[in-house]
Amino acid sequence: EKKEGRANLDGAELTIVDLPGIYSLSPYSQEELVARDYIIGEKPDVVIDIVDATNIERTLYLTMQLMELERPMVLAMNFMDEIEKKGDTIDCDRLSKELGIPVVPISARTGYNVTELLYTAHRQIHIGYTLEPDDLYDEFTHQIHHRVGQLIHDRAYAAGLPAHWASIKLIEGDAIVEQALGLDPKTLDAVNAIAAEYSAAS
Repeated sequence: EKKEGRANLDGAELTIVDLPGIYSLSPYSQEELVARDYIIGEKPDVVIDIVDATNIERTLYLTMQLMELERPMVLAMNFMDEIEKKGDTIDCDRLSKELGIPVVPISARTGYNVTELLYTAHRQIHIGYTLEPDDLYDEFTHQIHHRVGQLIHDRAYAAGLPAHWASIKLIEGDAIVEQALGLDPKTLDAVNAIAAEYSAAS
């Protein structure tokens, strides 16, 4: 399920949609399907990715997948109070520079910095999507994505899917994206051949 709430930010009425908690956008669970269908289909003005600061390695995988969906984004580092209790620190400014999106430290439990998170998200609505998805990968992976993208570009946009993201999903063997694109057998064979080439080289 997804839940909706409202917030007023200096006279601006915001609708906040809470999607199911997930760790990836792969179509292996109903929660993952709900989340990705909403982001792709409803095209929210901005995505707030709430990350568990005590387990960054596990949660940043989803962050990278969300960045591929080409929507304005903010990364919220939750449980920062727990990090401080342990005597640890996270350089949110450095992480923001590395990812290319704002990173805001918060504690949802105490309410720390949640208002600042909303202000940052509101700013991102006006700034828009500023990333280059290919910068997330090595040169070989970039070439593989580009080759698939050339084959499916027009079909992806006709289906309302980000072409870069659709290319990645086809390489991963995502049957739902494959069905949504409705590729002809010749194109599908070409895509599968490129995916096999990438798999063999990885």
